[in-house]
Amino acid sequence: MRISFHLGLHATDEGRLIRSVLRSRGQLAEEGIHVPAPRHYRQILREALNVLGSGRASADAQAALLDAIADADRIRRLVVSHESLIAMPGWAVSEAGLYVQAPSRMRAIQNLFPDHEVEFFLALCNPATLVPILAAQAGENNFCSTCSAATAFHLTWLQSLRAIADAGLEMPVTVWCNEDTPLLWPELLRALSGYQGDAPLEGDMDLLAGLLTDEGLAALNASLAGDPRADAAARRARVSDALLAHARHDQMEMEVTLPGWTEAAVARITERYLRDWEEICTLPGLTAIRP
Repeated sequence: MRISFHLGLHATDEGRLIRSVLRSRGQLAEEGIHVPAPRHYRQILREALNVLGSGRASADAQAALLDAIADADRIRRLVVSHESLIAMPGWAVSEAGLYVQAPSRMRAIQNLFPDHEVEFFLALCNPATLVPILAAQAGENNFCSTCSAATAFHLTWLQSLRAIADAGLEMPVTVWCNEDTPLLWPELLRALSGYQGDAPLEGDMDLLAGLLTDEGLAALNASLAGDPRADAAARRARVSDALLAHARHDQMEMEVTLPGWTEAAVARITERYLRDWEEICTLPGLTAIRP
């Protein structure tokens, strides 16, 4: 069995991706793809990791864990999502960097299912967005709540993803930028779920439905329906045009209110993030999804 772990990360799609996959689970089940509801397994997975420690699950333990997570037979692929499985919000960012525990936690997750094919999916986001959101989620007296813009400039995803690439996990790791998610949504649904059918998935327009005005969404749907053979590049171009013309700006913009985080500082952090992303795309062992 192949097991797809969507690990978030924090401050990215806020559960929208797995909800869209869940909306399509009837179609996916026909291809042997099982998508259990997150409430069925999130606590189970955390407890299993705590019990296993640095060990490897036996065949009996794996079977018991899968029985607890999945309520279906003849499963070819299992899809799960848990954004706090490699780090709780208060521990995701520290002076040492971004998600520094990710390689060891991913290894531990792999050890839960050593007899199965495990793969990971990670969405990255601009530290200028990540740090303020985690500061709000984790409350006071955490690193993010006191992190200066100058410190955030040195929080680089390149260091974190290089550590994952160098960890010798020997399993597929797929990454993308959260800022590109509106353009990539159908591809992300298919990458995570493994769906290879030609028919649209029910969740294909879920994200854009929240980002576009009703008028803009209707116009985009009409445009796409008028050219059903349009390739991914053509679809992205139409989505980009729709977002430029019809975006709900209250859903697209975020105000950073941390002390000392000026527009110039945020711009510097963003420039560093985009520069690092270009190098991340060249790291061995990682698959980058990009427009």
